[in-house]
Amino acid sequence: MRVHPLLFCILLPLSGLASKENSENPVQELPPMEVKSRPILFSFETAEFADVVADLGRSEWTKSGAADLATALAHVPGVTISRYNPVGSFGGRDGGAVFIRGHGSARPGSDLTILTDGIPRFVGIWSHPLLDLYPVEFSESIRVYKSPQPVRVGNMAFAAIDLFPRSLEGTGTRLETKLELAEWNGFRTVGLLTGGPEKLRYRAGFSHRRSDGHRPNADGEVTAGTLGLRVPLGKAHHFSLHTEASRSIASDPEAGGDEPLPIVERYKTRDRFGYLKYNYARNETSLTLKLFLEDALADWTQFHQPPPPPFPAQQLVTTTDFRNWGAQAAFATRLSDQLDFEAGMDFLDFGGSVTEAYALAGPLRFPEDFQQRLSAWALGKWTILEEGDRFVRFTAGLRKAWQDPAENVLTGQAGVEWQPVRRHLVFANMARAANAIAPYAGIFAEKWGLDLDPGALDNEILDHFEIGYRWQGERFQFLVTVFHDEADHLFRLSPPPTPGIFNEDGFAQVGVESNLQVLLNDHLRLYAGVTYVDPDRPRPDNPEWSASGAVEWSFLEDWEMQWMHQYLDDRFTQGIRFDEPLREVDGSYVSSLHLHYEPPFLREYEGRISLHVENLFNSGYAYRPGYPMPGRNFRMALQFRL
Repeated sequence: MRVHPLLFCILLPLSGLASKENSENPVQELPPMEVKSRPILFSFETAEFADVVADLGRSEWTKSGAADLATALAHVPGVTISRYNPVGSFGGRDGGAVFIRGHGSARPGSDLTILTDGIPRFVGIWSHPLLDLYPVEFSESIRVYKSPQPVRVGNMAFAAIDLFPRSLEGTGTRLETKLELAEWNGFRTVGLLTGGPEKLRYRAGFSHRRSDGHRPNADGEVTAGTLGLRVPLGKAHHFSLHTEASRSIASDPEAGGDEPLPIVERYKTRDRFGYLKYNYARNETSLTLKLFLEDALADWTQFHQPPPPPFPAQQLVTTTDFRNWGAQAAFATRLSDQLDFEAGMDFLDFGGSVTEAYALAGPLRFPEDFQQRLSAWALGKWTILEEGDRFVRFTAGLRKAWQDPAENVLTGQAGVEWQPVRRHLVFANMARAANAIAPYAGIFAEKWGLDLDPGALDNEILDHFEIGYRWQGERFQFLVTVFHDEADHLFRLSPPPTPGIFNEDGFAQVGVESNLQVLLNDHLRLYAGVTYVDPDRPRPDNPEWSASGAVEWSFLEDWEMQWMHQYLDDRFTQGIRFDEPLREVDGSYVSSLHLHYEPPFLREYEGRISLHVENLFNSGYAYRPGYPMPGRNFRMALQFRL
């Protein structure tokens, strides 16, 4: 099936303007999430399947000065990151990743997916996200699904992160700008223009950030742009278009103490992404249709050792050219006062080609490899008791995926919520999720001379159970949850001299997570969160203990301060798919201070001057052995709206 060139021709003129999705709840558009009445950082909720999600409104990560997805998520309980450059995610085997309760986006073969408005975003060949392709500057909100999402998301859904684009509702014209200067010749600029009449709203944006890095060969640069349109057709219908384009480059400073390489290893990306959406909503019924395309290129320049005989050690450039396209349809209706029903179908065609070019030999191009996946899903929500503030609610859903060449699979999840009295909620959920083998299996098989039938490999399977309690007050929220995961048929790659691609036994883990948010008064807010995860075998970038805390204080009418603190326990790093030795990373404490001033003469323009002090106490820490993170550093920013 090959209709993607037509779709490419439709979207490319719009997505290429700049130089440089889990399905949304089809019942309604996700509204802007300026969470001003809640405590800081994010709100924790139970989603459709009585599981825990963290919602981050745009104000949360802009206050902390986050410029990319990794730093926006770094303080969410249960989330850890592996980041090595002040700008740009380092492009090595396990660089630039996000992990949620031990499930990660590290390369290759992620079991965690990143989405834009419910559309999956990943490298079609290597089956993992690339964080530099997803600019948070153009997002209205971010939802972090901490539990498996086999029905809403489908594949690669042991956990999930969904970015929702900036809203196009409203009237009038508005220009938002931001300028930031930082140490190491750091610079960042953002501009976003929204306007047009109510019947034809448009959005155009541009962002650029760069840094020389905190040590030699740690420079990075990311440029991105967006274009969006929204056309209402009466009260019940509307069309919308969202496109993004980006370019990035990140250098690898190499592990400290190693002999310098004769070249600087770098990772470059270029991405174009867009989707067209139709939405119908009237009374208790809605229909959403999406058509999407992502076309991207990634170049990894590295110094290859040991050499492929008979060549000596030399420069190797691996070029991955990938293309993902597909369609989504979702329908939702209320069958009665007690019963809601949703159903949908997704189609995804993904893959591309890989070329390896050695400095002393001609390029080796592997054949194009594309895979298809057609999925149908349905879920129901049944409220069996609702009296005042009391209710009992059940949810259940199934997804069937027909996959070529991977085996077909049936997955599902279910949950129950019980609120015996106002403000107190008990919930539980269970899920069976699957992760299918991706085109990278065929690439490695050909590279290593293996006769492999990818269809003979089993899907990775994760069985999940969770139970939790939430206490929601007017000025506080407390949540605690206990979860258990059991995984099986994990994919493994064994490189030469004994090459192999196979399934192996999995792992089991138990965990506890709790968080408390308190609004002491209109000027002072507190937050604390702790996560404990205990796997029966070491898991990469999965600390046994992690904790986050923050204080937000508004004072002197025009001033605001955030102090944020994070603790990560000792942990291991390891290629998620390769058999290789574990490398231990010491635990760390890191604090940051964010100070904001709103001068009276800029109040009309919502102007703000900010000072960000990262690593306030100059802690020495690293996410990867030999890759020290920056010491104390400063950034200053000016932002306003016209």
